[in-house]
Amino acid sequence: MNVTQGDERKMKARQAVWLGMIVATSFLAGCSLAPNWKHPVDVPMTYEGREQICLYNLERLQDAKQEWARDTHARPGAFAPDAKVLASRYLRQYEYGRRYPWDDDTQRSPLYTPKCPSGGEYVIGRVGERPICTAHGDLLRAYDTHIRVPQTH
Repeated sequence: MNVTQGDERKMKARQAVWLGMIVATSFLAGCSLAPNWKHPVDVPMTYEGREQICLYNLERLQDAKQEWARDTHARPGAFAPDAKVLASRYLRQYEYGRRYPWDDDTQRSPLYTPKCPSGGEYVIGRVGERPICTAHGDLLRAYDTHIRVPQTH
């Protein structure tokens, strides 16, 4: 059978189309099997990373305790509530930073419960004292020197 030049071109075009479809299908299948790069890779945390998260939690607890003391007119030396009580009112995850009771969107936000990544417990302490972690100790030892606004209590 003699193949003409036109038939040969059509055959090459069909092969190119089929090859393109195979490449596109394998590319899409590979993309669906690849990990989702939008989420960070779960890397084992170092000691410094755990310490930074604990410091962040202690700063949030310190701020919540100061707000609680302002709201309740607590004097220095008064016992502050534990982290769960502070979390119910002062440690919500505010998406837009609003803390007003009439702002319904933020009131439906989940509670932020501070947890030490090393498994320690947070000791809130008295008003005027810094909270400490049982695993990392007093990470806020330089907190008073870095704060630019004087404490209100």
